[in-house]
Amino acid sequence: MLQNNFQLIKTTFEETIPMHKFLGLKIELLEKSFVRISVPFRKELVGDFRNNRWHGGVIATVMDSVGLSLIHIWRCRRIE
Repeated sequence: MLQNNFQLIKTTFEETIPMHKFLGLKIELLEKSFVRISVPFRKELVGDFRNNRWHGGVIATVMDSVGLSLIHIWRCRRIE
C-alpha cells in the first residue's frame, strides 16, 4: 500500500506544501519505518555566518516535516 501511495505522498510533500517547496525538501526514500529527506544547502538560510550553518528555524522546520512524512507512513500502514 505504501508503494502505491508513494508518488502521491512525494508530490504532496514536495510540491503542494509551500514551505517544503521553498526549502527544496525532497523525499529520497520512503519505507514502512524509514524516510530519507534531502534538503539543499542555501546561503540565504544561514543563521551562523561565521561557520556557514543553517538557522535553527530551518532545522526545526525540517524536523517537523520529517515527522509529517512519518505520520503519512503510519497512516498507510494502518490501511494495509
